[in-house]
Amino acid sequence: MGIDVRAVGGVVGSLLAVLSLTLLVPAAMALLDGDALTPFLVPLAGGLALGLATLVFTTFLLALVTFLTRRRGAAASIARGI
Repeated sequence: MGIDVRAVGGVVGSLLAVLSLTLLVPAAMALLDGDALTPFLVPLAGGLALGLATLVFTTFLLALVTFLTRRRGAAASIARGI
């Protein structure tokens, strides 16, 4: 029984990206009131960037592990003469 790293990364990345979008509502209210938008837009950008980076990184990590595993398997079969 192992942990599916891609699934966990996908869930965390998706949740971070979606939950950071909730900052758009207070940002819109601040814009209507004439307040500063910085306290809302900086975490929004950070959350989106981190969420998308998590999704991309886990996909890249899975592809790398798959490539290395298949390559090692192919090298082993060539060494055995198969």
